[in-house]
Formats: sequence, structure tokens, C-alpha cells
Amino acid sequence: MAGSCHPPGKIRIACTVFKNLLCTYLKTFTYIATISIVLFLCADLLLGRFYPKIHTPTKYGWSLAPNSKKSRAVHDTKGNYRKVENEYFDHGFKRWPKDPGDKPRVLIIGDSFTEMDYVSNGEEWYAYLELAFPDIAFYVFGAGGYGTLQEYMVMDDHFDTVMPDAVIWLFCDNDYSNNYYERDKREYPYNNHFVRPYWEDNAIVYRLPLPYPQLRTYSFSADRLLHIYDNIRRKIASQNWAKFIQMWVESQNKRPFAKKQYARRDQYMSKAINVTKLLARKIRSRAGDIPIYFFTPYVKFTSENRSICEAGNFRGSDALSEQMAKLLMSSIQLLVVNDGHWNYSGNRHAGEILSEYFKSIGGIVPSGQRHRYDHQRFEQD
Repeated sequence: MAGSCHPPGKIRIACTVFKNLLCTYLKTFTYIATISIVLFLCADLLLGRFYPKIHTPTKYGWSLAPNSKKSRAVHDTKGNYRKVENEYFDHGFKRWPKDPGDKPRVLIIGDSFTEMDYVSNGEEWYAYLELAFPDIAFYVFGAGGYGTLQEYMVMDDHFDTVMPDAVIWLFCDNDYSNNYYERDKREYPYNNHFVRPYWEDNAIVYRLPLPYPQLRTYSFSADRLLHIYDNIRRKIASQNWAKFIQMWVESQNKRPFAKKQYARRDQYMSKAINVTKLLARKIRSRAGDIPIYFFTPYVKFTSENRSICEAGNFRGSDALSEQMAKLLMSSIQLLVVNDGHWNYSGNRHAGEILSEYFKSIGGIVPSGQRHRYDHQRFEQD
């Protein structure tokens, strides 16, 4: 019976051998794992340094392709999809007259509400201005997601070529956030997932308003993986986009002081407003004494909007926003399904409202009031 049991000495030897083998394997695994991690990190950093980033900025952050066309199906109203075809001309403008002749010139500028790729060329709100004022040459630039600085940069680059007699600026309230990095970053995932220029300390700086921007800059893998994460967050958020827009518009129009209260709660919002005022002064300095008309799409004019108009000496009006807000509260469907932008009907109503407004004040560029220009570019103090 005793011979069937292992002697204690042999058990201890077996345990020691097993322990030594285990330690050897663990050391080898740790060594291989460490080398692998180091090699991976080196390769990741090298790729991150030399391989193109997901978000590589242009001068304006991102740009529209000049002399290009695109088409898509847009869910215009419930159960109704429309084929939309857009054409972009010189410098990515939606309108760039080839031979304006001696006609007065009007520059229309803004963001996605001015690009308006939810309807085809000739169906945008400014197409109705073209019909109402055929003796004016309209130059139109709009790009989705652009903030006031980006719009100013476009205006600054092309002002001396266009030489407008008036400017129409369609301003959206999310432009405040677009103009200040810390505020823009807080809008994630609803904000634009691109590198954007911001005006900071009297200079243009480029920043990415997404989580972990520094990690994305240096790491090839993080840049790609976080991009996938961004797309997932954006997709989930956009599923309730229409409801979000409707609730937001209702709250703003029913509570005139809502944005003022919001500004008090949000330290970044007040700073964003101050930056926007500064940009408004830059716009005025560049434009000289020509009229600059300032409108918002469908939210009632706020005290912040008025302060921007005062800073830039803009001719601000709630003619558009007040009437569009009333229509939006009615049964008329003015917005693209599950989106906050005007559909075909919304563009038609907005264009007709603006046409009547300008007729009521004697035109966009009243007869005999063409302007001369001081072509000196804006210089910072």
C-alpha cells in the first residue's frame, strides 16, 4: 500500500519543476507581450505621424468642390422622397454669375441653410429672390456646418472679386457654438466632426471639437477607432433629430428669454457670443459701408442676435424668423423629415417672405445707391 503513494520528496521536486516552468513561460510571455506592445506603439505612432489623418483640414476646415455636381434622394415630406440635384460653380459657390455686367451685385452667405442641398438648384430660398429681383446679380456661398469665422474667411477671399453692393447673411443660432471651441466641443455628437478654424487671441487656430483630439493626432489606431465610435454616436443621435429640433424651436419661440437664461447657466455660451461680436466687427470692417442684412431661419430674434447686429452695424430683421416660426407651429410641413432644414415648401415660403420684405423696404440695393469700395484688407490692431 505504501508503495502506491508518491514520496513527499518527489512531490516537492515535481512542484518545483512546474513552478520553474510556469515562471519561465510567464517571463517569456511578458517579454513577448512587452516587445509586441512596444513595436505596436512605435508602428502606431509612425503611421499616425506620416499617414493621412481622418480629419485633415483645408483652409476653411473643410471645403466644397468647385465646378461639381451631386444628386441624392431627400425625404421631403412624410411618404414623399424627391430626387435632388445640386451644382457648385467657381470656388464652391452655388451662384457665380459668369457675366454680371453692370448689374448691382449681392453676396449671400451662410451655412447649410444657404448651401441648401435639400432642394435642387433653382429651388432654394434665394432662387425666389432671383425671380423677384432679376436686375441683380446674386453670388451665393453656403457650406454645411460653417461658423461665422469660416464664412468671413470666404467673404474676405472673394470680396474684391465679387465687389458686392449688399450682403445677405443667414445666421443660425448654432453658429455661436461653432465660433468657440469649448462650446463647440460640448455639442458632441451633434456638432460637425471636422477640424475647424477658431478665432483665438487675434489669430486663426485649427482644432478638432471631438473627444480625445490629442490622441487622434498622434495615434493611427485611435484616430480610426474613434472615428467609428463618432459615427455610431452620430447615427444614434440623428434618429431623434427631428424631435430634438421641434422641441428646441418650440422652447425658443415660447420663451423669449430662454437663451438669455441658458447663457447665464453656460459660461462657454457667453464667451461664444463675445467671439461672434468680434467676428461681426471684422465683417463690417471688410465690407465697408455697404448694407449687410442679417436674418435667422425660424427662431425668433433674441437679444444675442440684436447684440451681434449692433456690433457689426447689420440691418437685422425678424421678418423671416417670425413668420417661419408661426408656419412651423401650424400644420404645414416645412422641414425635411427627421431633419431641421427647410424642405421644398420651406424654401418656397422663406424665399417669398424675403422677397416681400425687400420689396417693402425699397429693394436690396435701392436705385442710385451703388457703393464704391476701399479695397484695403482688414488689419488687426
